[in-house]
Amino acid sequence: MDGLILERNEFLVLLEAARTNKIIGLDNESLIPHDQASHLAALNQGVQGLVAKELATISDDETVMIEREILEFSQIVAFPDVAFITTRETPDTGGQLFLHYVNQLGIVEQTLPTENQHRLAFLPDMLVLFDRLAFLLEVQPSKAFEASMRLSQDEFLAIKGLAEDRADAQALNRLTAAGLEQQAAQSLIEAIQAPVFSASLAIVRCEDTEIVDAINPAILQGPSSAWAIQLDETNPEVFEVQSIDQAWLREHIQRWFEQLATAAL
Repeated sequence: MDGLILERNEFLVLLEAARTNKIIGLDNESLIPHDQASHLAALNQGVQGLVAKELATISDDETVMIEREILEFSQIVAFPDVAFITTRETPDTGGQLFLHYVNQLGIVEQTLPTENQHRLAFLPDMLVLFDRLAFLLEVQPSKAFEASMRLSQDEFLAIKGLAEDRADAQALNRLTAAGLEQQAAQSLIEAIQAPVFSASLAIVRCEDTEIVDAINPAILQGPSSAWAIQLDETNPEVFEVQSIDQAWLREHIQRWFEQLATAAL
């Protein structure tokens, strides 16, 4: 899945073709030049870049003809029915952003190889997308326990703060009071203090270019366990915290998508 790499100015031509100035998951304030002259100059440079890559032609009357594949990219990226915004933070390498867009025309993955480049690739179907997301967020579970608890957002954030401040005994007492066994509680504290990676998976339902519904679980991989933190379906003031493995993650990625898709009907 190599995909197509476009420079920022070339990507702006796609937005112009789709007649939009907003892309879900990107910083739209910095995406498009604010003054018209700079925007037109960027578009002209982008057209020349697409022509050089044989992705567009210019006719004798100076009409720009863009290849069909590029137009399909633009319509899927600009107007998804559902988008997946995945951010993955690791202590050594920093943040990574993966964007996936779905509508009736197909499925597109977008990544940013550099600050001013956009890599676009088609995916063949939703099952491949679910597998791809599970791969990007591959977790290593605990083999010693399975654990879950429900607690208020405020209580979880307070416990997280205690763990980060190395107040282990207080964090442990409050986690066990919330329902975790001691081994699981200690493992969660370690994951907060020394994450292998942390991630957010925002699955959003869109109308035109606006987000109208979302599910946004967090994933935390620690030295000896992996965890999912998500809002309780019936009470948005409560977090569900669950130790997870790869099978759980893959199953729930599909389940979260189906929840949003069903809500749209």
